Amino acid sequence: MKRAIVILVVFPCIAYSSLLRYDSDSASLTYAFRALDLARKMKDKKSEAEACQNLGKTFLGMSQYKQALMYFDLSGKLTRLLRLPDDPIVAECIGSCYKGAGNNKLAVEYFLKALDLYKEKNVENKRYNVFVSLAMIYAEWGWDDHALEFYRKALEIQMGDNDSTAAAYTLSNIAGIYSKSLGNEKGLEYNHQSLMIFRKLNDFRGIAYVLNGIGIYYNSVHKYDSAKIAFREAIRNYQKIPYYEGMSFAYSNLGEIFLKENNQAQALTCFTHSIRLADSGKSEIARCTALTSLGKIYLQTGQIKKASSALHLSLEIAVSRNFKEAMADNYLALATLYKQKGELNPAFHYGRLYIETRDSLFRENSQKVIAEMEARYEAEKKERQIRQLTKENELNKLAIHAREKITLISVISSAVLIILLLFLARFYYLKQRAYQHYVRLTVDHIKKEQKIEPKEFLTASQRLIEELIQAMSAEKHFLDPELTLAEVAQKLNTNTTYLSKAINDLLNKNFSTYINELRIREAQIMLSDNEYCKLSIEGIAISSGFNSKSAFNSAFKKFTGVTPSFFQKSALKKPLGSVRNRQVTA
Repeated sequence: MKRAIVILVVFPCIAYSSLLRYDSDSASLTYAFRALDLARKMKDKKSEAEACQNLGKTFLGMSQYKQALMYFDLSGKLTRLLRLPDDPIVAECIGSCYKGAGNNKLAVEYFLKALDLYKEKNVENKRYNVFVSLAMIYAEWGWDDHALEFYRKALEIQMGDNDSTAAAYTLSNIAGIYSKSLGNEKGLEYNHQSLMIFRKLNDFRGIAYVLNGIGIYYNSVHKYDSAKIAFREAIRNYQKIPYYEGMSFAYSNLGEIFLKENNQAQALTCFTHSIRLADSGKSEIARCTALTSLGKIYLQTGQIKKASSALHLSLEIAVSRNFKEAMADNYLALATLYKQKGELNPAFHYGRLYIETRDSLFRENSQKVIAEMEARYEAEKKERQIRQLTKENELNKLAIHAREKITLISVISSAVLIILLLFLARFYYLKQRAYQHYVRLTVDHIKKEQKIEPKEFLTASQRLIEELIQAMSAEKHFLDPELTLAEVAQKLNTNTTYLSKAINDLLNKNFSTYINELRIREAQIMLSDNEYCKLSIEGIAISSGFNSKSAFNSAFKKFTGVTPSFFQKSALKKPLGSVRNRQVTA
């Protein structure tokens, strides 16, 4: 009887699990949950672990990474409880979950674990997907040497298995890494190898993908005619499928070429086509990219209203999908747009958002580099633990090997540190440019400020605030460092309670904040005027109504986000050059 119960448990679980490969996502989830419920009812831990693994794989296929990780975690606990060996496929799936969720540090850890497990089980030919995933992460982090190493390992397995399609895409990815270096013809060579394979397979999507990469290479070396031919041929091949997102990117890339040639009419046509195709393919990233380029063309040609519409639409998509690079591009373009219109408040607002987004990108990219270094450290730590468990007769050889490896690690660590410092210096430079742009917007805003004219039909509180503003503008009482609310109230023939309430209600700030803002504005005027450049920062602080240099520095940084010395240097410099438009790539 007990044996019959086991058969009843195992066979339905196997049947439900086998159905997962042939049904839709919703049906797969249904079968997986039934298998899990049945295994739990019969208290079969092994079948329960397999059902949790199947649920994790199904949620991974649906890009629901949080749910997938939850079931993989349950499966791992049951596997350890039963003392079953770890499954490399599960480790690979967990790595894919973390990669999809944006946690590349943990993704690298699990992908490396999957490689070790595949090696232990002597099924190394199944490792090429892990190699490709690792290569993609390393390429994203800018570690091109490591990316090339893993792409080549994947390519070796793909060629051995005669998987021509996978090999062709890997060759194209290798070409993309080489194409990052301007004028590197290896990128073109690998793209042509990939193109030959796709043409033999009659794979139109693959052909178009490679042609787009070839066009990007020719664009990078300023061979615009060759780039246009490649992009147009890519579009024709995408049309045969059809694949709208690919066509959208190809049209955007073609539009960038026309824009460099100052052929704005053709560029406008290309970007319009790109938006239409992105809508057909329901690709938000393609639509966002094309709208940004379209907005910049309208801005160049003086079509401010159309530019504003395109840039705001692009920004809406970028914010909803957290495309931070696109957000930064749109913030800067909108700051420029409103500055041209003479609307300095929104220009100042978008300039500040541009600074904040650039700062965020700086922090994220720094964290990616640090995460890569930590992942490499964990891998080295694991290798050291393995070496400690080897036999006694191998210790001498391992000691020699360890010394060589330490030397190599030291060299690599030094190179990594240098690259990290260069990387941080580059982003610090971009951050400084952004702050200088903000200072110039502030200076322009100060120069174009108009005096507030008295208005009729005001309430008593409004009239009091008008009198306060006029008194401060005409007599500059705020320059007195000992100025009090009572003194101002006396000058305006009112009481402190009424004046304080009017400032709070109508200006949304207290008296101290209002006076300090006036002092900071006076200091900004002096810092941006060549006539006061001989004064020290302390002299300007005293002249603008502050008791001390430290109080002035603290208040200035609080209200403007930058130091007085940085503001002065930026304000007295020549205007910054325009930021070059970022190339759109597929």
